[in-house]
Amino acid sequence: MRATAVSVRKSEFSRGNRLANDFAYLDASHDCAATLKELTALSPLMAPDGIILGDDWQINPAHQHHGVFRAVQDYTRHEPWQIVAAGPGGQWALARR
Repeated sequence: MRATAVSVRKSEFSRGNRLANDFAYLDASHDCAATLKELTALSPLMAPDGIILGDDWQINPAHQHHGVFRAVQDYTRHEPWQIVAAGPGGQWALARR
């Protein structure tokens, strides 16, 4: 299994990483646009059967982290990823279609 630990706030974390990761945990931005950029930057770093996990799944539009929910929903509509888990605990997971 290959995983790379990163701790950054911007999508530039993808520079220099050329190995496919089996999983990634995204808990950086809570803004919709920034989360979309982070997912876009993360996708090519993932193994074909890799999983992207994340936090702060909030379906309530009034919640401060609702941008994560919106970004993940939008991303999976336009990219070859699907939501395989999401729930009231705030966690979510994506896998390639």
